[in-house]
Amino acid sequence: MFCQYCGNKIKDGAIFCDRCGHKLALSKDEQLNSQVKQEESLESTTTELKIPAKSKSIWLLPLVTAVVVAFVLSGYYIYEKNISRLVEQKRMQAEDLALNGELDKAEKLISDALKRRPLHKTLQADLAYVREGKDIQSKLKEAWENAKKQQFNQALSLIEQTEKKVYGKEGDFYKYLSQQINDKKSAVNIMQVKQEMNNKNSIEELAALLTKISSFKVKEAQDVAEVIKSKICQLIYAKANELLKKKDFNGALALVKQGLDYDSENKQLLSFQQTIEQQKAAFEQKEQMVLEQALLAAAREEAINRTQAVEVVQCNGSVTDQGDFRVWGTVRNVATRPIYMVEIYYTIFDSNGNALTTDSTYVYPNYLNPQDQGNFDSTIYGLWQGNQVKINKITWYLR
Repeated sequence: MFCQYCGNKIKDGAIFCDRCGHKLALSKDEQLNSQVKQEESLESTTTELKIPAKSKSIWLLPLVTAVVVAFVLSGYYIYEKNISRLVEQKRMQAEDLALNGELDKAEKLISDALKRRPLHKTLQADLAYVREGKDIQSKLKEAWENAKKQQFNQALSLIEQTEKKVYGKEGDFYKYLSQQINDKKSAVNIMQVKQEMNNKNSIEELAALLTKISSFKVKEAQDVAEVIKSKICQLIYAKANELLKKKDFNGALALVKQGLDYDSENKQLLSFQQTIEQQKAAFEQKEQMVLEQALLAAAREEAINRTQAVEVVQCNGSVTDQGDFRVWGTVRNVATRPIYMVEIYYTIFDSNGNALTTDSTYVYPNYLNPQDQGNFDSTIYGLWQGNQVKINKITWYLR
């Protein structure tokens, strides 16, 4: 049989615990045995009363002994009760110390209490919790030392081990340990990101670090996130500026929008966005004017090509020795496109200015590039009255 208060093994039939002094709860069998013993004791007392006392000293001795025993038991009970109260006080103090992270002091108090109550189950469990907490704190301290040496993988591996130790466990103490683990994990990750971001010079790499650091909801992580955002925006500004120099307005605006997705209130990018939009509008207006001018010039050019492509360099006419009238001359292609099948229409007049006949002839070579010259030569037989020639019209085809 064991004491339900301190766990001490006690003798069968005992009413009080000989260690803590608490009165024990008896089972039904024990209560029956106790009743039987009381009845037997009563019968014995009755029998003794029937026996005449020989003297007063015979019954005074048991009475004195009973008083002494009662006094001793009462003192022992008070002593054990005080011990139990002191042990409980130490246990509660140790619990408060443990929740405040003072595990060494908590362990010492529990150990002192266990010296007085070695079989106290709650104290034994508390001691195990505290020692487990000290082991976790030791690993967290080792992890932090590794982090300071930039051995981040080793540090995070140790933290992961501590996470496994508290996983699924409940209670205020394990909540405290979990918070300590999370804080240290955040600190190590933040330190790692701060070290890595100095070596990252691409938007993609910095964006990955920003995603990682944003998962930690502590002020230091938020500060680091702002630094990363600023660095991303600076890279985007530089790239967008290069695109702006090349008149790639849409590409520059797309980059700026990407930067504002990371930091919607970045003053540098917001201002630069306005600059790009203004330059884009001015460029487009200028381009429109240039286009209109080009179209106008093209129209004028096309009109020239269609109406004034051929320039007459010379045109002559005279009567030959055989009494025929010969017409000859030279033309030039003044168009901006090649021409072909140039036909010369002319009229021959007599000395009085009377029109005698009208005819046409083709220029050779047949195909003339811009600024090329061609010749024409035609004879009207039997027209000895001819005196002069005049070109009426020239036709051609554009290539």
